[in-house]
Amino acid sequence: MKGMRTILGTLVGAALVSAAAWSAFAIYESTFARGLKIRISAPDEIAVGVPFTAIVHFENDSNAVLKDMAIALALPGGVAALGSAPDQRVITQSVGDIGAGTLSQKEFQLIASGDPDTSVTLEARISYASLSSRFEKTARKDVALRESGVPITITVPETVFSGNEFDMTIGYKNASQDEVSDIELHVEFPPTFAVKRSTIAPDEGIAAWRLGSLRPGSEGTLKIT
Repeated sequence: MKGMRTILGTLVGAALVSAAAWSAFAIYESTFARGLKIRISAPDEIAVGVPFTAIVHFENDSNAVLKDMAIALALPGGVAALGSAPDQRVITQSVGDIGAGTLSQKEFQLIASGDPDTSVTLEARISYASLSSRFEKTARKDVALRESGVPITITVPETVFSGNEFDMTIGYKNASQDEVSDIELHVEFPPTFAVKRSTIAPDEGIAAWRLGSLRPGSEGTLKIT
């Protein structure tokens, strides 16, 4: 009987431990396991040279506060963030703490300069703290690049004699479906060329012209002598 009581006691103890473990697992599942949902929305196709917006959407799908959240958007070659250095590959934004059930988003203003007819991948990583540990979720979005949203044409004489003035006409057009603002044109001339005048005044000391904004389908010309 004593041996039987020992076995029964052991079985009861094991059952209690198992029940406690299951209870803890159930609490974890209902409180934390759902965690964080994340996705990126951006156009499926973008025109090279035309700014676009990528939005990182996130939702706290748990019943607990997710703390010290931060977003890092990794940019592929040929894509840059407006207002940042062209070679900056990771753009970060701090979110802080978000409560249970909270939905929010962060926007990133980007521009592509890669080769047309290629594809690039945006990757968003969100890190946060919960249960005294740090976690990370990732989402990706593929974007196709198409031809420049502001194509240009250059017209010059077939023959130019040394010392003579000649005109170069540059045509530009907004071929995208969105308004393009703050257009700048940079021209590299041979060392023996000098700009005498132009229909739009260039920036002082450099061969750069600010062309303003263009509505979709609109166009303009710049004549340089």
